[in-house]
Amino acid sequence: MRRVRFWLLALAGMAVSAVLAAPLALQAAGNFLVVSDPIAPADAVYVFPGEVPHRARCGAELFRAGIAPKIVLSGEKIHPSLAAVGISLTDAQVNAHILQGLDVPMDAVTVLNEGTSTHEDAEALQHWASGQVQVHRIVAITSPAHSRRAKQTLDAVFRGSPVEVRIRSCPEGLGPDWWHDEDSLLQVTNEYLKMLYYLLAY
Repeated sequence: MRRVRFWLLALAGMAVSAVLAAPLALQAAGNFLVVSDPIAPADAVYVFPGEVPHRARCGAELFRAGIAPKIVLSGEKIHPSLAAVGISLTDAQVNAHILQGLDVPMDAVTVLNEGTSTHEDAEALQHWASGQVQVHRIVAITSPAHSRRAKQTLDAVFRGSPVEVRIRSCPEGLGPDWWHDEDSLLQVTNEYLKMLYYLLAY
C-alpha cells in the first residue's frame, strides 16, 4: 500500500510539474520563431504577402517614419475568397490597395506579381534588387511567427549579394499566452512544419 501511495504521489507530482512547465515551454517555442533586426535607414521596405492588412500597415508606418522612400510588394497568388467573387487581385495588388488607402503614394510602391512561397518571394525580391543600382539595404516586414524562416530564407537567397536585408517582425512578438489564441496556435504549428520542410528542401 505504501508503495502504491508513493507512486501515486510521484505521478501527481509529475503531472503538476508538467502543467506548470507547459506554459514556459510553449512561450519558449513561440519566442524561438521571432527575430527582428534593428531598424536603420534603408533604400526600400519590402512587405511579405499574407496577414492582410497587418504587414502592409507596418510597411506604411515605416514609410511614413522616413525609414525608406519605397515599398516593394510581391505575391502572385489570388486569395480563394477573392477568386470566388470574380476579383482577380494578387496578394501584391491587395497590399498595394491597402497602402493606397493609407495614403502611401503609388509612385513609391513597386508591385511584383511573383512568388507563391517564402522562398519564391525572396527570389523575386533579390531579382528586383539586383537591377536597382541605388538599393543597398532593404527592411523586410513580416509577422512574428514567420520572421525566423523569412530571415533564414532571405539570408540564403541574398548570400553573396551586396544588398543587406534586415527582417522586421511586426508586431515584435506573439504576445503572452499566445497559445490560447487559435490563429496564433495554428501559425506557430505550421511554422515549425514549414521550417522542417525548408531545412530538407533548401
